[in-house]
Amino acid sequence: MGEGDEVVEQQEAGTNSVSMGILFLVVLVDMIGFGIIIPFLTYMVEHLADPGAHIGRWVAGLMAAYAGMMFLFSPFWGTLSDRIGRRPVLMIGLAGNTIAFFVLGISNSLLMALGARLFAGMVNANMSVTRAYIGDVSKPHEVARRQGMLGVAFGVGFSLGPALGGMLSAPAQWGWTDAFQGTVFETYPYLLACLASSMLSLTGLLVATTKLQESLPKEVRQTVEKRSAIGILSTNIGNIGRMFKRPAISPLLWSYTFYWIGFTIMHVTFILFTMRAIGVGGLGFSESDNGWVFAFI
Repeated sequence: MGEGDEVVEQQEAGTNSVSMGILFLVVLVDMIGFGIIIPFLTYMVEHLADPGAHIGRWVAGLMAAYAGMMFLFSPFWGTLSDRIGRRPVLMIGLAGNTIAFFVLGISNSLLMALGARLFAGMVNANMSVTRAYIGDVSKPHEVARRQGMLGVAFGVGFSLGPALGGMLSAPAQWGWTDAFQGTVFETYPYLLACLASSMLSLTGLLVATTKLQESLPKEVRQTVEKRSAIGILSTNIGNIGRMFKRPAISPLLWSYTFYWIGFTIMHVTFILFTMRAIGVGGLGFSESDNGWVFAFI
């Protein structure tokens, strides 16, 4: 290997290190945003709901809205990233999160909150696109290690998110300060937590805009067939069905599916239980209490 080749390899390694750091940040921000609403979502529904509304159904609906839109739109964003590049799609996701969390924080009705969650799920495909980015810039022996780094970001973000969400909820009710009383944060008790997530997404967006390089060469993007969103969705649903029928991977896919169904059910039902007063069979937990519980789970 000549001296020139060594210089090129060193430059590529430096570029990849910066890119991996940014991808780590993107996944970390995403998972903080996913986890930050867990401690207060049920309380938010109770705060916004009309008397007699079924709180459990609304909480489940808000959780399902985000996941459902991600399921529907992730294939579209993945295919779009093949056509226009990974970087712009990641930036769209970060910008969408910035807007969606702010709207959620100022929601004054359950329908407005539902719209914010639908929008957040619709524009967010960062996890799948970051994995595609790693595939673009990594040598075969580097893929597993770099995917593992994203797993670390996933775990750290999912622990930090609930803790932050609990600590920043209902600041007007904090006993150690009255600085938030009589402010917009008393009118919107969960705005501070949502703003924190929104600002983290905005930070990720600014870093990606200024530092992240495109991983997919232009000549590769130009060869991708242009297809409609409906066509992409139809093809991917068909592919999912075929994967679940393959004996080699079907048991793993079903196991993974049932695990996440149970995991999500636990998030909904646990806080419905803990938020109730001790006298009616609950634990009397606050948003902060639940945040710490989920931070350690």
